[in-house]
Amino acid sequence: MKMKSVGALVSCGDPVGTVFRVGDKYVMTAYHIIKRIPGNYRFENKKTFVNFNESPCTHHDVIFTFKRLVFYDEELDFAVLEVSKPKRLPKGLELSKLNCDELGGIRLSIIGYGHPGQHKKTLDPCCHLIEANSPRILQAQQWFKTNSDYHKRILKGTGQNPSIVDIGFGNLNDPRIFTIDSFMEQGVSGAPALVASGYNGRMKVSGLMTHGIPEFFYLLPKLVTSGRFPPEHRFARGTTMKAIYTCIRKENRKLAKELFN
Repeated sequence: MKMKSVGALVSCGDPVGTVFRVGDKYVMTAYHIIKRIPGNYRFENKKTFVNFNESPCTHHDVIFTFKRLVFYDEELDFAVLEVSKPKRLPKGLELSKLNCDELGGIRLSIIGYGHPGQHKKTLDPCCHLIEANSPRILQAQQWFKTNSDYHKRILKGTGQNPSIVDIGFGNLNDPRIFTIDSFMEQGVSGAPALVASGYNGRMKVSGLMTHGIPEFFYLLPKLVTSGRFPPEHRFARGTTMKAIYTCIRKENRKLAKELFN
């Protein structure tokens, strides 16, 4: 497994997401993570860096800062950034132009920093793909419909916008997006989703993790999430590498070839 090629994005002392090594001098992550970092801290600033150690709190021998934002797409929620000291970077991951199912896979492996019980790089090796019309999704949608008024009242009482409950799972039929089961929590955004490809089981990145669904779950008080929210009604979502490749190739063929060659 390609654990060494995955790192934590740390800004102002806090781990804010996951990145992974691609191309000759780049990392890839979720764009919303970069967007949240104050502009004056994003580039050429030692307060924002990548730590490839098992724990983001472990001392890092090399400080990998960001030189520039090379490419991003807000809708697909991905970003490619050039990193300082590229010769010291770990080996890059192999990106796939095909989706997981096109590679013959039904499960994905996630490497990231979103373990709910520890702040360490973690492998979730058996994340099943969830289809939009699966019994799990249909049951969860029915449960949300039954409990939507309750969740809206809770959010309104905490000063949040209750209309986010109506978003639910969003568009599950978008072919650019995939949905999986994973025990990872916040912090896994930007993590690579890998699938074993071919007869030799070669690991390729077929997706990038972006967020958990339903999104309103993360706004609910802990008392509600721990006691009254069934864990089987929560999922993780990501953007397919196929969609990312198509997006980059449309605007920058040279970069697409470098990343996906």
